Amino acid sequence: MGWLPDGALAKTANNPDVFLKLDSTWHLIEDEEAFWALGLDFGDVVTVGDRVFECDTVGEPLPATLSVSCWADADTWSLWVLDGISRTALRVEETEEWTAVVRSWGLDPWGQCAGTAADFGRMHASAGARFRDGTLVKQHGASAVYVVSDGIAWPIVSWDVLEDAGWGERRILEVRDGTLDELGIPRGNCAAGGSHCVTEEALRTCGQDGVVGRG
Repeated sequence: MGWLPDGALAKTANNPDVFLKLDSTWHLIEDEEAFWALGLDFGDVVTVGDRVFECDTVGEPLPATLSVSCWADADTWSLWVLDGISRTALRVEETEEWTAVVRSWGLDPWGQCAGTAADFGRMHASAGARFRDGTLVKQHGASAVYVVSDGIAWPIVSWDVLEDAGWGERRILEVRDGTLDELGIPRGNCAAGGSHCVTEEALRTCGQDGVVGRG
């Protein structure tokens, strides 16, 4: 395997260290406590060969103080995802699938939010929380399964390719038809000449940005 999308979690067979891919750069997550603080799931970690890390930059380890949480603003009756990695507060819009958006960040939409107004104040506020990079998502009534990477929903060309990526046992977030459009998430195209499609070629080479990922 040579390429995985942004938001991917990976480790090698001979090393327990887990890396998170952000903006085409792999970052070590230093320990289990830091992993849980980021709202991540060990079930999403893929075991890969060294080639995956050779295809992209390996950056600095993520600071252990980073976290992903939520904050409920009682004054405006709004809910925010607080992404400590990007230092961005993402407002959760009132859509039918708002709970799915929150769950994609590893948060309980009905639980107690750990974030505070002080946490919110240290971040850049942005409207329109979307599915977290690395999320697998499928819309009701359609067969396509997408992986979100860099804010784009990349269709996975076949179930065999999904399994080759190591995602066969991962949870797929199922949402109502039209959710991707409602959230403003652009979709790739696996048709001839299309781009941003996860293919066998994309997984086996170092190409990304929808070039090697063409169907």
